[in-house]
Amino acid sequence: EGSVFLNGSLIDSYIEDIAKRIHDPALHGAASVMVGAGFSKNADVVDDELSAPNWEELAVSMFEALYQKPKGEAVMKNWQIQKIKKTSGKNVLKLAEEYKSIFGRNNLNKFIESNINDDMYIPGDLHKKLLSLNWRDVFTTNYDTLLERTIDKINMKFNYKILTSQNDLPGSTHPRIIKLHGSVDRAKHYIICEEDYRTYPIQFAPLANTVQQAMLETQLCLIGFSGDDPNFLSWLGWLRDNMGENCPTIYLVGLFENMSVAEKMTLENQNITVVNLGDMFEEKVNHQETLTKFLDKLTNYGKEKSNIFEESPYKL
Repeated sequence: EGSVFLNGSLIDSYIEDIAKRIHDPALHGAASVMVGAGFSKNADVVDDELSAPNWEELAVSMFEALYQKPKGEAVMKNWQIQKIKKTSGKNVLKLAEEYKSIFGRNNLNKFIESNINDDMYIPGDLHKKLLSLNWRDVFTTNYDTLLERTIDKINMKFNYKILTSQNDLPGSTHPRIIKLHGSVDRAKHYIICEEDYRTYPIQFAPLANTVQQAMLETQLCLIGFSGDDPNFLSWLGWLRDNMGENCPTIYLVGLFENMSVAEKMTLENQNITVVNLGDMFEEKVNHQETLTKFLDKLTNYGKEKSNIFEESPYKL
């Protein structure tokens, strides 16, 4: 009983902290958001057969292009084991490195573009809800153009600038949508191989510094990332390398029902607050339902301050 009670009250405080910053940044300090591949799953599709690939699915296609499916049963088992191993977490970066070695960088770029299928997706309701909020900046590690295309679909309250390269940074004004890892429409330098990640903080120092600045000046929220997403782990690593113990808290927002206590504690030791949106519900829910409720709470905060969060079962 106790832990449910505690989770319920904590989730409300986290959401309220983000909401206050969005609605009154002058008083509470601003908020920024970094959007990962999981969020693209909320796009609408031109063809019902499709669904925007997440990191793991992209990795599986890459693995199958590199390692042909064997015929015999005995070798098949080993192939399956290798497939799981090579397409999880940071191993994806090694896999992309192998792909680049065998087929070349140009073919790797083409592989990304044909798998992303950018023109087959349309920004969905959640994209509109996300960008209708008063973020100071929106960062994304995604290659697709869903966020940029959302701007035309929302009431233009905020004049977003789109930055697809570090050369766009000087003199740019907030709010901005900053593409950190390349963009299928313009910047062809996709960050995907191990070597790209290794050299990123040096080659793309202005972008790494911009995220660091956002962490110092605003509350950074990550959305659309899993706890073992290589993008999330790499960014966390670079920020910690540079900021050491002064690393401010980051909110990792999403549905993390399968995250173990050990994983959660490890993240918390690195100043990551896991905001598990599942704690808002008593029944089992999916990612879309939780994100809808989360973004609606942020949007409606202040309009109905007294009852935005369900009545607490106790009085303070």
